[in-house]
Amino acid sequence: MKKEADEKKKNNDKDKDKDKEGDIPDADPDGVELAKMDPLAECKRVVKLLCDYAPKDLKTWLAKYDVTMRRGKTLLALQALKKGLKIVGGNAEHDVRLWSRVVDFAVKTEVETEIKGGGVATEIVKEEVGAMLGGVKVGDFVGNLKEKMTKKGEDFSSEFRIAIARAIVLVGGTGTGSGGECKTILSEGSLEGRGGHSVLEAAKLFECIEETCGKGEGGAFAKLAKAKFPLSTFFESK
Repeated sequence: MKKEADEKKKNNDKDKDKDKEGDIPDADPDGVELAKMDPLAECKRVVKLLCDYAPKDLKTWLAKYDVTMRRGKTLLALQALKKGLKIVGGNAEHDVRLWSRVVDFAVKTEVETEIKGGGVATEIVKEEVGAMLGGVKVGDFVGNLKEKMTKKGEDFSSEFRIAIARAIVLVGGTGTGSGGECKTILSEGSLEGRGGHSVLEAAKLFECIEETCGKGEGGAFAKLAKAKFPLSTFFESK
């Protein structure tokens, strides 16, 4: 028994030595040097790594879209959306994260009268946006999904409800009187039945009602959520 114990200890010591040899010392444990770097430049570097090593992962192209739009690189953002659409089979409705970014891109490029790169770039973007939207205006693109959600009701996840509400505000702008419409989308039927939303989803829905409809507009929803989730403290003071 003693011999077996000694052998086990010896093997454990070897494993520890291997771990020590493989450790890479952290030259900036408190992140002081990292904080000095340009955030967008660092994001660009990380996104490049993702594109090189995880090109089949949709999250790679979502990240690339977010970063390139912040850098003002419209054509690169368009490329990221096209890569993402290819992964989901060409239909943005297959993934709410991609759908939201298609709407975002369409709205932002519609506002821009001239895309950086000249007239040719502008025409390319307009043509590609039209294809992504299925040949309709961005408002109709959002409206189509909203109509599907209205028909299917509870089949739509909280994530999609939130995306549609935010898209309505993005397309129409603030102060368009769409608050009641957004509130209906976010709250109607979402807490009933065994298949209703979880407490975390309900919290996100409440926050989106407050965001898209105005402070204090989520009170009625919070009351329903509190009744369904009596052990949660989130809705107590809402």
